[in-house]
Amino acid sequence: MYRAALRIRPDLVPIWIQLGHALSESGASTDAAHAYAAAAELDDEASEPLLFLGETAKRVGAHHLAARAHLAARARADADPANDALFVNASIGGEHIGSDTIMRLARTWSARAIVEELAADVGARATSACESSLILDLSDLVGHLARYSTMSGIQRVQASVAEALIGSSDTTAWVYAPTRRQWVVIEPAELDMLLDLARASGRSAEHAAATRSDVFAALSVRRSAAASSGAALVNLGAPWWLEGYADAVAMLRRDRGVRFWPFIHDVIPLVRPEFSDQPTREAFARWIVRLDRIAEGCFINSEHTKVDLVGASAALGVPFSPDRLEVIRLDASMTAIPVPSSGDFTITEPFALMVSTFEARKNHGLLFQAWDRLVRSPGGPILPHLICVGRRTDDTAAIAVELASLPRLTGLVSTRHDVTDDEMEFLYRGCEWTIYPSAYEGWGLPVTEALAHGKTPIIARNTSLPEAGGDLAVYFESGSVPSLAEAIASVATDHAGRAARGAAIANGFHRREWRDIAAQIRAAVVQP
Repeated sequence: MYRAALRIRPDLVPIWIQLGHALSESGASTDAAHAYAAAAELDDEASEPLLFLGETAKRVGAHHLAARAHLAARARADADPANDALFVNASIGGEHIGSDTIMRLARTWSARAIVEELAADVGARATSACESSLILDLSDLVGHLARYSTMSGIQRVQASVAEALIGSSDTTAWVYAPTRRQWVVIEPAELDMLLDLARASGRSAEHAAATRSDVFAALSVRRSAAASSGAALVNLGAPWWLEGYADAVAMLRRDRGVRFWPFIHDVIPLVRPEFSDQPTREAFARWIVRLDRIAEGCFINSEHTKVDLVGASAALGVPFSPDRLEVIRLDASMTAIPVPSSGDFTITEPFALMVSTFEARKNHGLLFQAWDRLVRSPGGPILPHLICVGRRTDDTAAIAVELASLPRLTGLVSTRHDVTDDEMEFLYRGCEWTIYPSAYEGWGLPVTEALAHGKTPIIARNTSLPEAGGDLAVYFESGSVPSLAEAIASVATDHAGRAARGAAIANGFHRREWRDIAAQIRAAVVQP
């Protein structure tokens, strides 16, 4: 009926669309796509034919073509914002793809070209072969860089190791696409573009948005990646929050013999549940249980985390054998910034530094109380200005209230967020010493970074922090305001002692390079 009508009036767009629907319902996906493409070409302002074309591509697993069709639909004159969910679901990071990028890319694709590629894909798997023996999954890092303008500790670890590994011919970087339940390759240049936003100050919001837009558009229209048989998939982040991730890994393991190695940075939701909400605790517990079945082994960052993981997994009924756990000490500093930037900081006086995400576990309140105790103390030490920098979390407002409740600290303590790596380098180089009063850590990267810059860290004696600080840090009793205040007073007043510790750090702290850590990871997972 539809074909008969089109033989008489081949210009009837609604009939081409109805023909596409009929063919799609009968399972003739390629023919349906041709019908939708014909409608799209007849009416170059209509988005509906391209939306249907995109849904057809998605049904046959050609997700990259679905993204192209949905991107093109967004550029049409009658594009309805109500259909944005279709576009976001078809793309990777679609919420970050701006209209300028969409308009530019839409001009490079025709509906006919999409259909021709789709026809070639039907009957074959619409993936790109990956021959690398080591696949570095950067989903957590890329997801973070999509949402935030700066990196915290775990992201800096991933970025630094990735840069050391990706230059090798046998290593490829992937990003997981939840709506596909598959991965796509992220090119080194694309990763560099995202990292540059987090490392260098002075980038405008417009520049950052345009960069993210270009990268995520490129990822969205890229074919899904196919792993080589027996490859190692290494994830250095925290992918357990990604929908369907564990199932997708299990499929790679079953179909391609892929060996999965995640990095467990801590087990806080299980051993210190007060620092996580109920959904996080439950999701993390499910992740640990799944790892027993899908992971070849796990990387952990300290002997303390190893002990905690063995105990926590046993409590969940899936005891991890210590033989499956490879300790990767994070005793390397942030990637060197040759030209640090003061950014918006105007600092004219000596200062001490706390680098930490603003969350309850990091114990900002304990530090504020200790600082206030010293300020109130008659004949107390002359203290430098205290600068606390780190990413905001849901706890940030409560931490600000704690600081405001101590009026003597007004003008003596300042807080900053969204600090880039070159600004962080400026702060580390310029500070007198650092403080890290965290209640629980998997490693304690700010301790390593302080030592790498020759600065004395004052740290709590708990969890993995003694592994990070060794005999070069100044310790206080964890959770004790008097003990922390005493340690601060000692470091602040004993200038000769601080100089001696600086010399001891210069002679005794042996920082590894990130390439050394990358080599340890490679040696653990790449089969000879």
